[in-house]
Amino acid sequence: MLVYLLWGFVGLPVFAPEAGGGHLTGTAALGFASASAGYLWGFVFAASAVGVLARRGWDRTMRSSISAMLLGEVVIYAFGLPWLMMAADVPFSKAAEWGLYPFIIGDTIKLFLAAGLLPLAWKVTKRGGADA
Repeated sequence: MLVYLLWGFVGLPVFAPEAGGGHLTGTAALGFASASAGYLWGFVFAASAVGVLARRGWDRTMRSSISAMLLGEVVIYAFGLPWLMMAADVPFSKAAEWGLYPFIIGDTIKLFLAAGLLPLAWKVTKRGGADA
């Protein structure tokens, strides 16, 4: 995740494009004034947290995978929403309207798909003789 952020920082067009088609880079994308930077930084911490849980076996069953991934989502929004509030100078209600509510359904669908596929992938690789 840090390499991904570094790519965006140095100018590679890895972040979502702006309305005009261009890409923010450098501190414009990752600095305090960027409304989406908190989400990007949150990904780093979410990946770390979920990675720790996966190393403890939370990626082996659907229930524990859902729990781990839900924690990752909470971490992302815990960084993203306050950052959005600060960058856009808006209250929490407006930040949630812009940066949480439109994404809940899609994030939930992706979470359940990934949580269902991850344990299945472990089973397939074990049957294939690969060490887990």
